[in-house]
Amino acid sequence: MNFQLMANPHLVQLIAEAKRLEEDSLHSAKGHFAAAERWTSAHYWIGLPLAILSGVSGVLALAEHPVAGGTIAVGVAILTAVATFFNPSKRSGNHLAAGNGYKRIQNRSRRFYNIDCAGTSDTDSLQKILDSLATELDDLNEQSPKIPGWAYKRALAAITAGEASYAIDKPREAKRQNPR
Repeated sequence: MNFQLMANPHLVQLIAEAKRLEEDSLHSAKGHFAAAERWTSAHYWIGLPLAILSGVSGVLALAEHPVAGGTIAVGVAILTAVATFFNPSKRSGNHLAAGNGYKRIQNRSRRFYNIDCAGTSDTDSLQKILDSLATELDDLNEQSPKIPGWAYKRALAAITAGEASYAIDKPREAKRQNPR
């Protein structure tokens, strides 16, 4: 442990809290990214058939096949209602924006305890930076859409599998066994 840390218990607490912010942000970011990915898929699974069926319906109507064209037009209307109700593109965008916001807080928290805290012993200025990060996280929590349970579980599995780890942070032995 660093001598500066041993001599300053307040600094130890600041670093611990920054690591909590980083962990919270990591889980939220990964959850939102998983939800965004699913909503993007839904957008394509609804939107592509909708576009194709709209064209087919128009061609059939012009080719004087009113029953087939009308039947497909009803399907188009149903898919349009589903797309409008769920609005997967907007939901995907909202989750992606939230995930990026959490990722920003995660990165800033990590830089805070690795760089800012190592560069100064002025705990008052460090406290202000940490308070700002915590407020930003609280605000983002209030503004962000809810992470679906399945997305959180997927995020947790990805984190547990090491998908959120940087190669530089992994033990040297692991680097030797898997040199990428």
